[in-house]
Amino acid sequence: MYLLIYVDDLIIAHKNSDEIAKLTGILNKHFETKDLGEVTYYLGIDIQREKDGSFLFNQSAKIESILQQFNMTEAKGTSTPMDTAYPKLEGEDDLLTSNEQYRQAVGALLYIATTTRPDIAAAMSLLCRRVDKPRQRDWNAIKRVMRYLKQTKDLSLKLSASGDLNLMGYVDSDWAGDHSTRKSTSGYLLKLGNSPISWSSKKQMSVALSSTEAEYISAAYASQEIVWLQQLLKDLGEATLEPTVLFEDNQACIKLTSEKISARTKHIDVRHHYIHDLVDQKVIVLVYCESEK
Repeated sequence: MYLLIYVDDLIIAHKNSDEIAKLTGILNKHFETKDLGEVTYYLGIDIQREKDGSFLFNQSAKIESILQQFNMTEAKGTSTPMDTAYPKLEGEDDLLTSNEQYRQAVGALLYIATTTRPDIAAAMSLLCRRVDKPRQRDWNAIKRVMRYLKQTKDLSLKLSASGDLNLMGYVDSDWAGDHSTRKSTSGYLLKLGNSPISWSSKKQMSVALSSTEAEYISAAYASQEIVWLQQLLKDLGEATLEPTVLFEDNQACIKLTSEKISARTKHIDVRHHYIHDLVDQKVIVLVYCESEK
């Protein structure tokens, strides 16, 4: 039996409904509880269950609430979350007089990005970097994300009901993509079978001196999440027996994870060599995947 708790909201999962009833009876001896039956809504997420047992997670109601909060209900939708020219815009000539509204919008959209919508994760990663001194162009970019969500609010994240519990992932990086600091951005998507369960887009802490180093650091970030997920699966009685495949589009990076640390790589932060050890232990295996795939 699994019990998920967030403050006073609980989800109980078990194969036998009688066992769930037994637990709720025990809880009722100590707390006043209300049984809402099959889960359909949890922490702002609408949950639907298909006939084959798969789950669909949707946050259209939360998106509508955000659009109303920022007077975007009548705005025209758009098919992409961010203009590709935005990351290249420099200068501080159009700073907003206050960052309060910008912070509120970033906070609201981050919950959407981290819960059910990996498609806006990269855009939000960039926009989060401007919370201290947002510019008018940053506010316009935030509104574009809202317009994109308005047009795509009915999209759902699908968790398939499948016996395939093979953990695998994709990792990538842009090199020196941040034009002000020349730092790179790491991105990964991890899947359990056909279901996306973890994703991230995050600016790296240090400046990478090559695209290979940027990719290597990204793979190290992803590997930390993989190790945690492997431990979680083990706790759930579904231990992974084979190394987790991590797809990478940089051949030099893959080679770096299996070679001895040399004079050309000794400057890389020690924590990023963590993945080197995981490859040695056969916890992770990096496999080449072409960029367009």
